[in-house]
Amino acid sequence: MEKAFQVCVLLFNQANEYQLTAKLYDSLGYKGQAKRYAHKAEAFNESAYIVRSCLGISFSDVIEAVSAAEACPENKEN
Repeated sequence: MEKAFQVCVLLFNQANEYQLTAKLYDSLGYKGQAKRYAHKAEAFNESAYIVRSCLGISFSDVIEAVSAAEACPENKEN
């Protein structure tokens, strides 16, 4: 169950990264790239939802874990 929870958190984080990238491309005028990344973000969000639904993980638990992961300095890349 812990691994599934970690996968859910990773999917959620990746979806957020894709959404931020889509917004960046949109602001720069690259509409095609923005649309592509928005679709990727949507797919990762749907995958996270499926994992949460199948395993009974609440959305608030995922948000709490994401917040905790962002607060841990050992998880940050150099």
